[in-house]
Amino acid sequence: MNKSTPLQKALRMIRRRPYKSEHALQASIVRWCQGIGAADVRNRFAAIPNGWNVQGADYKARAIAGAKLKAEGVKAGVPDMIFWGGNEVAPMWLELKNGEGGR
Repeated sequence: MNKSTPLQKALRMIRRRPYKSEHALQASIVRWCQGIGAADVRNRFAAIPNGWNVQGADYKARAIAGAKLKAEGVKAGVPDMIFWGGNEVAPMWLELKNGEGGR
């Protein structure tokens, strides 16, 4: 009998489940890294808050949030996540896309 490893089971679940948003995709990557990810990965990644999207927020709320993010140094085109290694490993920047051009 051929038993699956935890990684193989997780990959089957990820492949089965369609992602409807970049948020869901990023959240699943974070759960994997914090859960069954290799020990080297667990403490070597960070999400970069590049934007703010609230459904139903009015123009004024979006403008205020945008001004705050700009004051904090948020820039367009910055990837969503960064993974870093040891001293001799270059960081890996990750930009997530859901394939549908939506959030």
